[in-house]
Parts: sequence; structure tokens; C-alpha cells
Amino acid sequence: MTFEFDPVKSFDENVAAFKAHVEQLDPECAAIFFSTLETLTGDGNPDRARARRTSFNTAVAAALDALPDEDAGIS
Repeated sequence: MTFEFDPVKSFDENVAAFKAHVEQLDPECAAIFFSTLETLTGDGNPDRARARRTSFNTAVAAALDALPDEDAGIS
């Protein structure tokens, strides 16, 4: 299932459509992604951008690690 931004729609409308699309694919991962996305927002300074990416990656990894193990109940 692919997603394409609609050039006729506004940026906010496209973002809302993208969010709905991703949530339909994987609600848990979408929640993690969108809850940590603001971490990447910055001022363009490359050193701070690198730190923000590290913070984002750390937060995503921690949230993924906290998800229940789907294979835990399988024997």
C-alpha cells in the first residue's frame, strides 16, 4: 500500500492524510513515530541536528523495546 502527497491539498491536509495512512498500516509504530517526530525540529545547526537525530533514534528504540514481544506467547 503506497501513499502519495496530493499537490492540490494543503501541507496540513497532506500531513493528516499521511498520518492516517501510516496509522492504518501499523498503529503502534505510527504512535511512536509521531510522538517523537518533534524531536527532529530545529534551527538548522548541523551539530544540534546530529544530537536531535540521536535523541530521536534513542526515543524510538526505547519505545520499540517497550512494546510487548509478539513471539513471547508462541511455543
